Amino acid sequence: MKYYGVDLAKRFSLFSFLVVLFLYSFEPLFSQGLSENPTLRTVTASVGLVKISAEVAITSKELAQGLMFRSRLPDNAGMIFCLPRVERASFWMKNVSIPLSVAYLDRNGMIIEILEMTPFDERPMWSRSDQIYYALEMNQGWFQLNQVKVGDRVLVEGKSVERLRD
Repeated sequence: MKYYGVDLAKRFSLFSFLVVLFLYSFEPLFSQGLSENPTLRTVTASVGLVKISAEVAITSKELAQGLMFRSRLPDNAGMIFCLPRVERASFWMKNVSIPLSVAYLDRNGMIIEILEMTPFDERPMWSRSDQIYYALEMNQGWFQLNQVKVGDRVLVEGKSVERLRD
């Protein structure tokens, strides 16, 4: 079938090609919100006697994305979440394929409790305490493997975890 002297099948093929080319060219812009957070600040922290590298989530966007869409988490690496207020906290594993453990921390960085989380589980993992101000996610079993327990403190570069908010 012809339309203004041009075969419609060819016109449709050219249009389809241009759409695919456009989407492919701008794919990084469209997927930015669904990928790893490449701009998060990373700090060196110590938990018990072990040093870790931790990304820091502070903004509402960073807190919401967390470790979503990651395929792996290196050994001795994790993410510290700076919650907006002292509260009873909950985390879930929506779009998280990595088995994780979460430690809920008080204002001083002391571990109040440690919970194990299952990949893609969208049920909230509530803290028992309402005094949670930070959370630290690590690979599942990391706390037990490194003999880190309730009552231990997280220090950031040798100082209080509170400096993360500066």
